[in-house]
Amino acid sequence: MTTDFIPHPPHTNYTATLKIRGTKEDFQNLYNLLTQAQPEDEAQHKLKEEVLDEIQELVNWIDTGEEYNGI
Repeated sequence: MTTDFIPHPPHTNYTATLKIRGTKEDFQNLYNLLTQAQPEDEAQHKLKEEVLDEIQELVNWIDTGEEYNGI
């Protein structure tokens, strides 16, 4: 699994985009790891749920591609 990081020019309210490339297995392992995490507050809980939803959508997308042989 590789991680690409592209820095943006600094500014107020800085945000960043994290690009992660991996196999279906990599993302399933990441999903399983995050499901075990215990958020300390509501903000962490919300972040955890958002990331889990994104990972699940990604795994579903890979499944669909495999089902239709890459179509």
